[in-house]
Amino acid sequence: MTTTAPQRPQWRDVPSAELDAAPDPWLQWASRRRGDEPLQHRLCEGERPAAAGPQAGWQIPSVYPAGCAFFTAHRANRQALPPPVPGARHSVLSSGTLALAGAAQPPRQTRHADGPPARRAALASGTPVLGIIDADIALLHPMFRAADGRARIRHFWDQGHGPLRAPWRTPPELGYGREHDGAAIEAFGPLPDARAQARAYRSLGLPIPRWGHGTQVLALAGASADPLTGQADAASTLEIVAVQVPGPAFAQTHGNWLNSCVLDGLRYLLARTAPESPLIVTLSLGAHSGSHDGQGLLERAIDALIDEQQGRLTVVIAAGNSQLARAHAEFVLPPAQDGAASEQSLWISMPYDDPSPNFAEFWIEGLAATGDDALEIEFGPEGGPTTRLRSADAPAARLLQTQAGATPQAQLQLGAADRPAGASPRLHAWLGIGARKATRPGEDGGCLWGRWRIRLRNHGQQPLQIGAWVARDDLPDLGRQPARLAKSFAEPTPAALIAETGTQSTLASCSQAIVVGAYQYEPEPQRYTLWPHSAGGGADGRGPDVCGPGALRRGTLQDWLGPVSFLSTEALAPAVDPCEPARAGTSLAAPVLSRRLALLLQEHGAAMPRTDLLAALAQRWPGAPIPDALTPNRTGRYWLPMPQPAHTRPALQAGLRSTPC
Repeated sequence: MTTTAPQRPQWRDVPSAELDAAPDPWLQWASRRRGDEPLQHRLCEGERPAAAGPQAGWQIPSVYPAGCAFFTAHRANRQALPPPVPGARHSVLSSGTLALAGAAQPPRQTRHADGPPARRAALASGTPVLGIIDADIALLHPMFRAADGRARIRHFWDQGHGPLRAPWRTPPELGYGREHDGAAIEAFGPLPDARAQARAYRSLGLPIPRWGHGTQVLALAGASADPLTGQADAASTLEIVAVQVPGPAFAQTHGNWLNSCVLDGLRYLLARTAPESPLIVTLSLGAHSGSHDGQGLLERAIDALIDEQQGRLTVVIAAGNSQLARAHAEFVLPPAQDGAASEQSLWISMPYDDPSPNFAEFWIEGLAATGDDALEIEFGPEGGPTTRLRSADAPAARLLQTQAGATPQAQLQLGAADRPAGASPRLHAWLGIGARKATRPGEDGGCLWGRWRIRLRNHGQQPLQIGAWVARDDLPDLGRQPARLAKSFAEPTPAALIAETGTQSTLASCSQAIVVGAYQYEPEPQRYTLWPHSAGGGADGRGPDVCGPGALRRGTLQDWLGPVSFLSTEALAPAVDPCEPARAGTSLAAPVLSRRLALLLQEHGAAMPRTDLLAALAQRWPGAPIPDALTPNRTGRYWLPMPQPAHTRPALQAGLRSTPC
């Protein structure tokens, strides 16, 4: 009996016609590895077309008015993706297909601009409303009911694909997902114990996790009793509007598919909130993909939306917990000398049983002009086939395949990044490595494992500035939770390249949002220290606006803030699973600040622009002491004092994991 040896993979060029039609590398990848990327939405920029042709299977929510600068397009059904269709990060829908839009808008020149003073006149003066965009929100939990039994969650939109039966309905202006209102929650009557709540969740077709990230976040922002003090306050009675993002969008750490969910979610929250009410939205979500400079589509869309609302909308964003993740590198590639190019290598490790793909993005500045041939990038597995592209080749892409048309094991793509007029060109290099383990029947999971090398060379006479991020995907399948492996540049990447600045989530680069870092608090002797994983801004000093409580610590043991079970009467044991996300960090600090902002707006009686709001915050609650020798790019200039009396739990059992997975 003879056997056929497996074909050795080779690098193949993506035809220029396909690349011209779909220059976005994420879209290229998703179209070819459909088992990895459940793409259902696209974030778009440009003038909103009146309609999308049904032949393409894309729809535009009507909540976006004509002429809207940013909008989303979503699949009208769950059919498989078509071959690569025209599209890019900056794209509009036209005649049923995705087409390139105009140039990107110029970047904002200041991070804390609030718009011209003349636009501050008509500020909302009603009772504040709390908004949240998150996952696993326990909408039936008694802590989100008023004393008379009325549901404080007045509107709830599940963006996923659960069963559409009463009391669910599809939001008419959005066209996907399912929503219901507070009356539907009240129709269940009292739900006094975990068993009754579980029955109600099953009837709604909602999952029942042991602990929910969104539940914890919303509890800190607006539970009927503040989980940190155990006491009611003015925020305990505020109405809530909530958006639950799809599980896949939440679990993917690169965050690229989360963008549309967030922008649609913000529009939904505004549409369901009375126009006279200030809206405070907590976004304890993050993303590794993107340029991390505020120029991504979602960051600019959020800034534009906040500016458009003239003080009515406050968005509170967690800075992220990636300070120690080794996921960001910054360095300068010196000019060539004596005809010899300078070079630098970075590495990504692909374990044999890795259940999810890995991605990395490089942003290169310093090229003299478009078409400059100074940069060379080489990519491939150690001991395996490698490929090289030069900056003058852009746009260009190559796929590692066993044969033409096969599922790619890896992808390298170069393209020019959007820049404002007159700015020097910037090159974007995108690298993807497929999952090693097959996750679906028929899916090719046999990607090469081991270390992958990324070698950059500078053949030019000018230095090149390199910024790189590992943008890992932790979701191999829709039906199970993957093991979360470290997302980082691997050895032997020089430690000197790993940046200690610019580690914030891409979302945290929004200029109009309030960004929150985290500290850890020791009740005895009331000591504040920076949460080690709390991410920071760039070397220019821009970082979190505020630091809030992200963890409690007593001795060597860490507790999380105000532990809340998804089911109200079910005991919540300490998380001892090393692959379970830690319940600490900036995700919990952000809603603590949201609650304080709601109290402040209640007292003030009207909305305030962000700079006025931050000033009033520091005046109302004098800041906690900031430890010496800490840089503002991680700490901000104001630490929200820990609410007193702080609610703490008994000492946790030994072995509790004290760092996020």
